[in-house]
Amino acid sequence: MESSKNITGLEEKIGVCPTNMQLNSVSTIEWLKRRFNKTTKIQYLNNPTQLQQHKAIWDVFNKLDEDGSNSLDIDEVNQMFVNNNISVTYDQLKALFCIGFDNESTCKSGTYELSFEQFKAFTLSEKANKMFRKIVKEIRKYEIYKHPEKRAGLLPYNFSTLLNYLSEKEKKETLREEIFNSNKVL
Repeated sequence: MESSKNITGLEEKIGVCPTNMQLNSVSTIEWLKRRFNKTTKIQYLNNPTQLQQHKAIWDVFNKLDEDGSNSLDIDEVNQMFVNNNISVTYDQLKALFCIGFDNESTCKSGTYELSFEQFKAFTLSEKANKMFRKIVKEIRKYEIYKHPEKRAGLLPYNFSTLLNYLSEKEKKETLREEIFNSNKVL
């Protein structure tokens, strides 16, 4: 009986009964975010779908960060679009990058680089997705005039969906290379 009394006291202090808590429940996640957001590991602050999305963003970020600077500059993102036959102008990219910055003065300085946290916030931003949809509409108008080999394979209206596609494409290419290299050894 003494232990149940301690649990009741704990319940009163934190406002949640630990015996009824599930670590990935919405209420537990919200409770952790309110009280221990800075010190709690990311896997406890997100549901499995959010974790998968976070990993996909991280995979794409690492793939695009060719120089290993832990930031993406406009040239690295431009190269991603070029490699996937997506015709985005430099001005369109600049406008997209400005959405990812915390303040406008950083954008006006002319150094177009995003940290991982800025990139993640940018990919999940509704404002960025609205601008990306607008750019995709313009691009799609001219895609039909391109030679079929030069057309973009997939061009969704959502930037996050594009990143998920590119992440899966990268995994597929990596797996293909591993299989090819293992066949060379045999």
